[in-house]
Amino acid sequence: MHTPPALPEQFSKELKLLHHSGISLDEAYSQLRSKGATPHQCIVAVMEEIGCDFAVAKGSVLGSKTWHIGDGVVVTTWDELRAKVQQCEVKKLSTTSSKEIDWTTFSYDKLEATYDSYSNDLSKYDPKIAKRLELITRFITSDRIVPPIDAIQSKFTPALCEVFSRLPPKDFQVAVTQFSIVLQNPEVLECLAINFQRPRSAPSSRANLFTIIFFHFCWKLSAKALVGLIAHEFAHSFVTGYEFDYLGDEMATDAKACDWGFQNELLCLSREKEVLFPESIR
Repeated sequence: MHTPPALPEQFSKELKLLHHSGISLDEAYSQLRSKGATPHQCIVAVMEEIGCDFAVAKGSVLGSKTWHIGDGVVVTTWDELRAKVQQCEVKKLSTTSSKEIDWTTFSYDKLEATYDSYSNDLSKYDPKIAKRLELITRFITSDRIVPPIDAIQSKFTPALCEVFSRLPPKDFQVAVTQFSIVLQNPEVLECLAINFQRPRSAPSSRANLFTIIFFHFCWKLSAKALVGLIAHEFAHSFVTGYEFDYLGDEMATDAKACDWGFQNELLCLSREKEVLFPESIR
């Protein structure tokens, strides 16, 4: 009789049991994999059991001996996982200000609605809202996106606006002034997206420009997963020091995107990549 595959929530319950049984973290991953769990399902299980964010869970799972995707092991024990969670909580507390706009939850729809409300009540006018909307509009209608967005790629515009809307002020200013985007349909290169940074030898006045290329595979993603992909690629431009450490770079990049508030979108992207794409372009 055929045994039906385990559901994702079963892996979370299984990891909880394994955690409390006293076995090592990597042995727990090994047992989950032997029962049919995918990397994404292991990541979700770790997040639910330990309470860590997506970036920490991803680094732990992919860097383990069980999966070993990329060089090095990022997190090796249960205690290290819990320590990572505490570090993240301290960081969040130190960077939170109740007086400032919480841009991480400020969707593009909310941005537009807030701006439109000023026509009825100018006393609530906030120049930061108006300026951000203006700069986003300028970007998506300029030659900074090549070629111009066509009907096939039309889902890219709302996803890009969503990412821009939710970036913290300093990072938003970098992205809206120093990023350019290329939308391509390559015939030979199989991947979702690549972030090309200008060489350090370039003239200083142009050294901080970034060109991010999105390939035709990404149009298969849902709107939510596409937001996650754009946020992830944007975040690469703010992460340094991992030139020879692929997994460390990916973990730091995801951590940056999580800081911006895109954890749910990254989870959606992780899940869809496993379903839609071969391993060579994940």
